[in-house]
Amino acid sequence: MGGVASVIKNYYQLISHEVVADFIVTETDERIPKDLREELNSKGCHIFHVTHFAKNMWRYYIEVGKIIKIGNYDIIHDNTKYFAFLSLSVARKCKVPVRICHVHNTVAAKEKWFLHRWFIYFSSKLSVRYATSLLACSKEAGESMFDKHSFIILNNAIEPESFQFDKTKRDYWRNEFDLNDKFVLLMVARNDPLKRYDFAFKVFGKLFDIRNDARFLVVGLSENECQERDKLSLDLLPPQVRKNIVMLGRRLDAHELLSAGDAFILTSEHEGFGISIVEAQANGLPCFVSDAIPHATKCTDLVHFMPTLREEDLWAKEISVVQQIQNRKDYSLEVEKSEYSIKKNKEVLMSIYGDENEK
Repeated sequence: MGGVASVIKNYYQLISHEVVADFIVTETDERIPKDLREELNSKGCHIFHVTHFAKNMWRYYIEVGKIIKIGNYDIIHDNTKYFAFLSLSVARKCKVPVRICHVHNTVAAKEKWFLHRWFIYFSSKLSVRYATSLLACSKEAGESMFDKHSFIILNNAIEPESFQFDKTKRDYWRNEFDLNDKFVLLMVARNDPLKRYDFAFKVFGKLFDIRNDARFLVVGLSENECQERDKLSLDLLPPQVRKNIVMLGRRLDAHELLSAGDAFILTSEHEGFGISIVEAQANGLPCFVSDAIPHATKCTDLVHFMPTLREEDLWAKEISVVQQIQNRKDYSLEVEKSEYSIKKNKEVLMSIYGDENEK
């Protein structure tokens, strides 16, 4: 699962005894893990599948509109960033009292074509207009989407104990992938151009030059899903480097695989937050991440901010000095005390749901 989906899942699992929710998704049914579907169904939730907004915005609007009109909902909580105005406009027509626009990433309008920038500008304005509450995962994400409008930060939070280092799981997964005596660099990120896997592959190439016991465990991307830029970067690596990259695709056990790693990397060109960094810290992994990622992700001394999309030699050098530790320090309690504990943030979300409903 991607970071946004994981955050939504984590929060709902925490509040499901207080709130019954239906989910509108643009993924096909088979893309949703069976265990998750069964869990949601057992809680009385319905999962509606609609056309992806990027494929046919008008059809998405019609399909979502029908669901909202029939559902008689108290709350519409939209997580689609630029496209939130589509559901929120229908929700306002249907007099839904709580209409939330929740942004999980920064808006990189400057990097887009003119028509794309135009769409981002006006869709953001419309989303603000139709919403009753504006939420953001970070200060950077909120300011980029909502401009000068006030918004509430709802941290992308986790249950730290779920990501604790586990020696048994470390031994199991390292044996499973033949990594027993190797130095394992780990990256957990969905298949998205913003994650810049192409640069991560370059960093690993430089790391392998320094220490040939290095292996790269990629969670969230499989080789057949590589986009052209990622594939080119892979193909430029020498064969002896390429064969030491293990690409696992989409996984639901990333929290276990963290224990198999020795260092964590995230090379995104920008992020709204970067929840995987907090998860890696809870596991005790040294983290080497792009400087473009919000520095609020650093809640322990494990995070090292590196030049964004440049100086791969420096990245490799810094990573190479990390020592393999078989039984590493438990950092989950430090994360629990930080602002990224989901139990602390639950109160923020429930106050928005409750306060708005009382108006």
